[in-house]
Amino acid sequence: MLPGFFCRDLVAVRVKCNENGAERRMVVCSACLPYDSEGPPMSKEFEQLIRYCESENLYPVIGCDCNAHHIARGSTNCNDGGEALVEFLSSNLEILNKGNEPTFCSGCRLEVIDITLGYAGLLESITS
Repeated sequence: MLPGFFCRDLVAVRVKCNENGAERRMVVCSACLPYDSEGPPMSKEFEQLIRYCESENLYPVIGCDCNAHHIARGSTNCNDGGEALVEFLSSNLEILNKGNEPTFCSGCRLEVIDITLGYAGLLESITS
């Protein structure tokens, strides 16, 4: 586990894996972003984790309950959290999900709020 990156809504571990003879250092994380935040949906710890990965040259893989809606991901609408998350991701990470299958169903709404985040360079290494 990574000290400093363990709290109620975030847990991260640092791992090494061997890919075709080359060592790849990664951070695997589970994150839940607040749905009722008055500010950006990313917590301080989440943003610090991304900065840590950048400074240590680590590949992040983040399973995230983002609690944010955006039509770009297949949600039925956009909310402030969705807009802020898309803006944050555009300069840091990419959504690695394939397709836009809803992950949250409530009444007549189908939303895509569970996403996997990482660098685009990881796509060829991730298999289902």
